[in-house]
Amino acid sequence: GDDPADLVICGGSHVPFDRTVSGVRIINVGSVGEAPTAGRSDAHADATLIEVRKEKDGFEIVVEQLVVPLGKAA
Repeated sequence: GDDPADLVICGGSHVPFDRTVSGVRIINVGSVGEAPTAGRSDAHADATLIEVRKEKDGFEIVVEQLVVPLGKAA
C-alpha cells in the first residue's frame, strides 16, 4: 500500500543489526541454530508480517504468516 512500514524485522543473514533508514527502523535478528530444513532440500522462506493500527479505543494488531516454498535446493 501507500502507507510505509514503521518497523521491519528480518533475519537469516547471521548478522544481527538494528538501524533506522529513511525513518523506518530495521531490526535483523540474525540466525540461531540449524536451518529449519535440517539439510533437506525442501527449503522455504518464512515471514511474519505484523501491522499495528491505531484505533479509537487502542490498537489493533494484525499478524499474517507467509511460508513460500523455494523448490529443491541445488
